Amino acid sequence: MLESLSQKKHIVSLTIVACLSLLSHVSLLSAAEIVALKTSDIKPYSEAVEGFISTCNCTVTELNLQDMDRKDIKENILRLKPDAVLAIGTDALNRVLTLSGLPVFYTMASPPDPGSAGPGKNIFGVSMDIRPETYLITMARLLPDVKRIGLIYNRQNTGQFVKDALAVSRFTRFEIIALENSVPGRAPALIESLKGKIDVFWILPDSSVITSGTIETILLFSFQNHVPVVSYTKKHVKMGAVASLTVSPFDLGAQAGELAAIKLRNDLLEVPALSRPQKIALSVNKKIAEKLGVRLSDAALRDAGEVY
Repeated sequence: MLESLSQKKHIVSLTIVACLSLLSHVSLLSAAEIVALKTSDIKPYSEAVEGFISTCNCTVTELNLQDMDRKDIKENILRLKPDAVLAIGTDALNRVLTLSGLPVFYTMASPPDPGSAGPGKNIFGVSMDIRPETYLITMARLLPDVKRIGLIYNRQNTGQFVKDALAVSRFTRFEIIALENSVPGRAPALIESLKGKIDVFWILPDSSVITSGTIETILLFSFQNHVPVVSYTKKHVKMGAVASLTVSPFDLGAQAGELAAIKLRNDLLEVPALSRPQKIALSVNKKIAEKLGVRLSDAALRDAGEVY
């Protein structure tokens, strides 16, 4: 009886010790201090920071690059003695690439060149880019009658993306007609040359090709030829595209926060240098599809985050 009571007391003691240890661990993790350096004080960047805070289990001090003397950025960050740095936007990331001794997390920025001398092994990012195969799989589900995809691109900006898309298309039912737009002002002629040759027009995120004028030309082509448009932004869906795939700044920030929580919990744990976005939203303009006479898959429509 006494032995049994002693065992119970021992178990209770161990449980208390374990709970105190867990609370201490949580307390240490909660005490992590992060400096978030934003390229500018625009809404998407602020939303990314909010997403980061929602998952990192840490305290965040925000700095705006536009309000700082760029010569003293590193000194200002180190003066705050953070446990890690979050960079939002390409310019902010470029300013902290050579920080050593601190993990640097980033999103809403172009990944640093692996071959450059700047980035070290302490840089971890969440990409904004959606893989070409994700677009193709979505188009296959949403547009069951589509076989020929047309697009225009600039080799310097989206050449690798198009190359990857062409490689993936060999294993799908799609034929991709990709026209390189290397001369300014040539886009309208290239778009018109696709008449009768494609079933869908795919707009790529390439600012050197896709201007406000180009968008108008593409949407006019769409209505005149009953060709649906798939884009990278739901803004185009509201304007007349049939569908878009997008990632939200909040979700990108939240994913970066999860990486930070893992790394700050145990520095020995492996964290990928670059992660693809986990949450991708499909927006569909059903009314435009009906006007164009384009058949949409009911199953894909049910998966859409927004249907207009």
